[in-house]
Amino acid sequence: VERLYNKDAIYSYLCFAIYLKISGILMKIHYRHKIALTALICFLSFFAAIANQKNKYEHYFLPLDTAIGMHEEYKKILEMQILDLRLQRSRTKDYSELYLLNKLLYEKYNTYICDSALCCLEANERLALETKNQEWLIETYLSKAGIYIQTGMLSAASAEFEKINLAHVSPTYKTKYYSLKVYLLEQESELLGT
Repeated sequence: VERLYNKDAIYSYLCFAIYLKISGILMKIHYRHKIALTALICFLSFFAAIANQKNKYEHYFLPLDTAIGMHEEYKKILEMQILDLRLQRSRTKDYSELYLLNKLLYEKYNTYICDSALCCLEANERLALETKNQEWLIETYLSKAGIYIQTGMLSAASAEFEKINLAHVSPTYKTKYYSLKVYLLEQESELLGT
């Protein structure tokens, strides 16, 4: 719900009312003093407008500053979630459950520590090879390629793409494959300056 009265509109109205009041007072003052007072009022109004402009966007940055200030708490929550997932992973022997837990760990680590995210993906690659699950294998190769591209390891990303046989890629993963391939080519052309 929008406020009926905008803070800036009220401020402008008050400034105008004060200006009218001062104008009435100026009518009673000698001509030489009117010019000096008018110049002073214009000067003060200019600085008041600048001060108002600086504070105008402050409310947009307040939530961002609050979130940045809470980064330690977010880090603790993420570490607790990672610890819980690792504990669950150590208790399970089912391949599909292990794969899912590694995937969840990868998603947590991907925003936190890329090296650990790669370790989870390598564990999933071993599971996919052991179970001969092509979909898991393709998903893992694409995720590894994505991390390598993000971290600037473009030759390692290319090596992951070379492992993928497009004949075995489902339409869902083809979209991801081509979008990552385009991203890789963009990064390579940027690196080469073309």
